[in-house]
Amino acid sequence: PDSLRHHFAMQMGAQPTRHSSLDEIEDLSQLQPNANGNSQGEDPQPPETESYELMRDLSKYILLLATLVATVTYAAGFNPPGGVWQETVAASDQLAGDSIIRTTSYGRYLVFFYCNAT
Repeated sequence: PDSLRHHFAMQMGAQPTRHSSLDEIEDLSQLQPNANGNSQGEDPQPPETESYELMRDLSKYILLLATLVATVTYAAGFNPPGGVWQETVAASDQLAGDSIIRTTSYGRYLVFFYCNAT
């Protein structure tokens, strides 16, 4: 909780309050220089505003696209191309609810089935 408070205080530009010597030890360990000579304790620069907003907008559109694809895939499973048999005919091996394309063109049925299952 103290590290979160410290982080938000730094983001808001306020001076963080120290509650224990543990905070001082953490701060000292973060200020040790790394291989580049920069101190590790520096707060990373906030992402550029334009690129951040662009990524946020793109994520909205990608989520919308994924939702539409899932909806169409789900609907296609209930209404396959060619329709479904309405009655069971024992002589021709037709079961009510089975896809017609499965009987008439099995290769196309397999393509539809595997593409719809992904």
